[in-house]
Amino acid sequence: MHTSDAGTQRRSRLLAGRLHRSSVFPWSRSGVAPHFDRGDWGVSIVRGILMVLLASRAGVAARRNRVAGVSLVELMVTIAVLAIILAIGAPSFIGVFNNNRLATQANQLVAGLQEARSEAVRSNARVTVCRSDDGAACAADSGTWARWLVVAADGTVLRDNASKAPVELSGSVASLVFAPDGRARAADGGLLDATLVACIPTTQPGENQREIAVRSGGRVSIASVNGAGECP
Repeated sequence: MHTSDAGTQRRSRLLAGRLHRSSVFPWSRSGVAPHFDRGDWGVSIVRGILMVLLASRAGVAARRNRVAGVSLVELMVTIAVLAIILAIGAPSFIGVFNNNRLATQANQLVAGLQEARSEAVRSNARVTVCRSDDGAACAADSGTWARWLVVAADGTVLRDNASKAPVELSGSVASLVFAPDGRARAADGGLLDATLVACIPTTQPGENQREIAVRSGGRVSIASVNGAGECP
């Protein structure tokens, strides 16, 4: 019996030495051949299989948890937070949109004035920027500039523009006439000073007016004005 146990231990040492040389198992790199008793191999194999199965089940459970959706409470909290953010940011968005509307209308009017001036010099003829009631001819009297034209000396309409609500356009004159020298003049022949206003009746933004000023007969500028929510 003693001889049999000694033979079993000798075979175990030989097997451990082979595993060490092949570097298959981590313990073979330590340089020390472990002692194997009978039944150790079976226990190790069973333990390894159980660990693999447990790891596989844990991975499946983790994937299932990731796929699961949010709860009703989480969804309601998210919606409430979004509602608060929108309530705070909505006034700012309205102000930005109105600013863009005012800038667009003011820039279009400036472009029309510059076109009229350039065309007057190019054609050596008078070109008129005026308000219009029908889009075909200049209006005879002053009033709102909801629709305005750029008209050549022969009556050809070079540009036809209309303001878009909620923007309102008004002016201190009914028309501006550019002479061949590129200057706009008043009825008495002097250089014209006129002001056109693009406005939205709102307090968002605070500067709800854009004044388009024509000075010395041709110098055009834009200024933002706080109209206290009202239009001229």
